[in-house]
Amino acid sequence: MDDLLHQLGLSSVKSEDILDVIEGYIGDGYGAFRDDVLTFITRVSSTTGIILDPYYTGKGAMGMIGELENNSSRFKGKRILFIHTGGIFGLFNGIMDRIIGKEGAVTNDITLWPDECVSPIKTGI
Repeated sequence: MDDLLHQLGLSSVKSEDILDVIEGYIGDGYGAFRDDVLTFITRVSSTTGIILDPYYTGKGAMGMIGELENNSSRFKGKRILFIHTGGIFGLFNGIMDRIIGKEGAVTNDITLWPDECVSPIKTGI
């Protein structure tokens, strides 16, 4: 990282000065999902339109919010950049079904495309 900063003409800046890696938010590990993580990413997507995956960005965003809530003095006067690296395809493997199907889930308010609707592509409309 320091080599990249030097190549960008920022030789007086060290990566430790601008990057703070906070560990401990992997949960039960890659591919292991607790309901609190799935509920968090559902709430974020329902309230902001930002779609997080349960593998990396969901756990990372949940960790960032947790740090902001529990250790806000750490960030006082600093700018925070959360890099969303993708991973949306992790949402389509059925893992979210155990959250979105719960009674009272935020997603129960989402209007889904009715199965009865006729596709304009099939009808040529």
